[in-house]
Amino acid sequence: NFLFIYFLLKKKKLKLDVGVAYADASLRKLGICEILDTDIYSNFEALLVQLNVKECLLPDDQNSYELSLVRGVLDRCNVVITTQPKCFFFFFFFFFQKW
Repeated sequence: NFLFIYFLLKKKKLKLDVGVAYADASLRKLGICEILDTDIYSNFEALLVQLNVKECLLPDDQNSYELSLVRGVLDRCNVVITTQPKCFFFFFFFFFQKW
């Protein structure tokens, strides 16, 4: 099955909130979740493995240290990375703030 995720990171003091929206085309299933994670993204990596993710949409920000760590996790899990302009993530960011 083909699954892709949509990733958003929100950092507050010592904790990382990782927002993930996912879509499974074969099962016609959509989902959204928020997980607390550490700076090594172990919970995010476990989520990638459990969902068998094939592709991830990330904001196009080459200078972000946090996103470079996320790219490393995605590379270890053999997930294809697709970058999008930051404005593409506005709706998800708005929903994540209200959730």
